[in-house]
This record gives sequence, structure tokens and C-alpha cells, in this order.
Amino acid sequence: MTHKREFSCQIVREVPIGFDRTKEGTIVVLASEPVEDRYGDIVVPPWRLDSYRQNPVVLVSHDYYELPIARAVQISVLGDRLLAEIEVDTADPRGAEVARKVADGFLSAVSVGFRCHRETPRSRLPEDDVYAGKGGFLLADNELLEISFCSVPALPSAGVQRSAPDLMRDLENLLRAHPEHRGRVEGILLSLPTPPEGRPAPEDDLDAFFSTHGA
Repeated sequence: MTHKREFSCQIVREVPIGFDRTKEGTIVVLASEPVEDRYGDIVVPPWRLDSYRQNPVVLVSHDYYELPIARAVQISVLGDRLLAEIEVDTADPRGAEVARKVADGFLSAVSVGFRCHRETPRSRLPEDDVYAGKGGFLLADNELLEISFCSVPALPSAGVQRSAPDLMRDLENLLRAHPEHRGRVEGILLSLPTPPEGRPAPEDDLDAFFSTHGA
């Protein structure tokens, strides 16, 4: 079955350790991570990327009938997060428009189109499984088909780095909804290049942050 899932686009100023930018002027995005989406599904590694690397297309809104407006010059799984480095074709008017909207903050979401090879109802998972739930599916062993820029994201944007208040609000919402993801939120906080307003800069202050936000 082919799936399309929208995730917040992470415009990275500081490329994550282990994921080195290969070109100037590219956009590094968080394409997917295992957090419940609006459908109640959770997409988890492993990812099948070999076919996508042969045809690393980046589209607009999953429109398979239009030519790609960009390509992924690098894609890999870092931890449990799918990261991509995207080079936009600015000689293409549609590509130039997308690049401008991303740069100016008018466009801030990406979506992955993929074929899932293993679906498990979350209601059938053991109760102590971190991915267990009353509805939705756990989607694993996924084959990536394409990445698209899109207008409406499906997840609270734990990865958005446009402004510190937005980031902190999204992390707060994520923690309240999913306290079991404390470790992931902690990793996001510690990976930020500069302490935004409201974020405890020293590592020792994270406990105060989490206790304030109910984790």
C-alpha cells in the first residue's frame, strides 16, 4: 500500500552531527520520524532507500504527473529520523517559487510518499510497547518513493527551527501528548545551536524544563 504522510520541514542552520551537508545552498529537512500523525499511524525505520537513491525526486504536493522541482542529493536515517539534503532546481520557475517560499518562511512542510511492507495495528501491540495505541497502524519496513513540499503538515512541528517560541510551543505540545518521547525532546533541545528564549541552556536544567511541562 502506498502512503503519503506530511511532516514539519526542518530548515537546519546547524547540520546534525553525522549528517554533513554536501553542497552550498541546499535545504536539509527532517522527512520523517516515529511520532503519531493525524491518522493515528506511526512510521518507523527501517527505510528502504536504494530505489529512491536511483531516482531521488522531490515533488510538489505528491503530483506524480508534474516534473520534479528538486532532488535529494543525500538521504539517510540518523537514529530514528529520516533526513534529506535537497537541491532545488531554481532554473525551473516552480522550483524557484518553492525555494523563495521556503527561504521566506511561507512554506515549511514536507511529505513522504512511501510503500509500506509491514503494517501492524497499534491496538494489537503489547500495552507496554511505546508505539501501542487504540487506533492507527505501526508502519515499518517502508520503501521511500518520493519527498514532496506541501502546504499543510500533519504533525506538531517538533523540528521547526524558524523561531524559538514556535519550537518551544511545539515541544511542549509533543511532551503533553506523548510523555514517553521525553528522550527525543531532550535530544532536540540539546542539538540546538543556540539557546532560544525559554530553553534551559545548561544540561542540568532540563529536569526543571520537563517537570514544568508535565513529563
